[in-house]
Amino acid sequence: MIQKSNFWKHTALILSAAFLIVSIGCDKEDDDTDDNGGNGNGEIDFDINYGSVTDIDGNEYKTITIGAQEWMAENLKVTRYNNGDSIPFIKDNNQWSSTTDGAYSFWNNDSSMLESYGLFYNWHVVNDIRKVCPSGWHVPSKYEWEQLGNYLIDQYDVITSNNVGNKLKSCRQDGSPLGDSCDTQEHPRWSGHSTHYGTNDFGFSGLPAGYRKSGGNYNGLGFGGFWFTTNELTGNTVVATGLTYDSGDLEMGELNKNSGACIRCIKD
Repeated sequence: MIQKSNFWKHTALILSAAFLIVSIGCDKEDDDTDDNGGNGNGEIDFDINYGSVTDIDGNEYKTITIGAQEWMAENLKVTRYNNGDSIPFIKDNNQWSSTTDGAYSFWNNDSSMLESYGLFYNWHVVNDIRKVCPSGWHVPSKYEWEQLGNYLIDQYDVITSNNVGNKLKSCRQDGSPLGDSCDTQEHPRWSGHSTHYGTNDFGFSGLPAGYRKSGGNYNGLGFGGFWFTTNELTGNTVVATGLTYDSGDLEMGELNKNSGACIRCIKD
């Protein structure tokens, strides 16, 4: 079940293009489910054991298994397709907005942000037959994102559609109540919020890279993270998944194909 969310009303700073959002999953009824880490009291009991995968450029990524899925625990930053062909880097806004080929960039053309947040890709990279994820991995569909959210909601009494996103966010946040290394103003980190903060219970480490608008400008660093799916919509739009600083939802909406968003790969 998918519930509607008034997401962009609360995150106007991030958006100047249409991004219509629904929340993934639904509030569960009380039960005593105890499966794959859950205990009868609904507390989270999950051992974070990272694996790894390496892309064609030699970048190594942490991976994490949640339920039946294994996800990258970092955003993709590869600059070549799997056959070795280079993905063009486009800095100029006009070129970015007009290209119909795959391209990448990084936040505000500042290479120091690459290690923190990974790269932005347009959707033409996602749709390229040369493939951008490491061999044996792929860009997830919206259904695979829904499976992630719904699995956590089904297995843990304390997780609902209203807080599952917080469980998937990195704990690094300005003013995080968790303190220690979670409370930081250094990138990568979430902007502060009085109610919503990441706890990273499952090691997914979702980060707020923002996104690149279809016109080429950058927006939303610290306020939201957005990841492309493989699903096309009508016109020039596609489905994307998002986490935001002022919401606990794992959300789904739409982006222009020439927008720049991050990619999280999932194992085949």
